[in-house]
Amino acid sequence: MKKKITRQINEKASDILIEWLKSIVEEDEADQITKENFKSFLPKDHYMQSQKTCYLSFYTFRWATQNIKKLVKKGVSLDSIKLEDLQWLLKKRTMNNQSSIL
Repeated sequence: MKKKITRQINEKASDILIEWLKSIVEEDEADQITKENFKSFLPKDHYMQSQKTCYLSFYTFRWATQNIKKLVKKGVSLDSIKLEDLQWLLKKRTMNNQSSIL
């Protein structure tokens, strides 16, 4: 991808993760979350293991950027991507994994 688009995707991922963090903490803690320090509030483990396979953890910066890139490649406008779109992809993925196990 071009540098300009990559920068925009990183900016969008930051905005979405900040929005998500502020939605799960109390109001007084939400005021402390800024663009400079939001990564310290994200999960520390970037990968998780399930049945001897490593997966990228959910709600990490890399997870957000990868899913935004997937949506952009499918033709979704970068400005229209919201937290709900990423959560929908997450639900879709877990539903597919559960059906393959059964």
